[in-house]
Amino acid sequence: MTTATLTKWGTSAGIVIPKALRRDLGLAVGDKLEIQREGDKIVLTPREQDWTLSSLMKGYDGPPPETIDTGEPMGREIW
Repeated sequence: MTTATLTKWGTSAGIVIPKALRRDLGLAVGDKLEIQREGDKIVLTPREQDWTLSSLMKGYDGPPPETIDTGEPMGREIW
């Protein structure tokens, strides 16, 4: 069993999840976790990434991407 210490982070509190446990669970820094209370337990569950175009572009207010001309095929590419 691994233990962690609750530490103050600004006005909140947090724990550090050890690298080995993150690796075993397939988690990476920046992944979203759902936090639930089940009785006297705190349960963290990885949240599925929302990989839709609209979710990836949410908040983007820059210019639309340009079309890039890659030229004619030079090998056996299938266009």
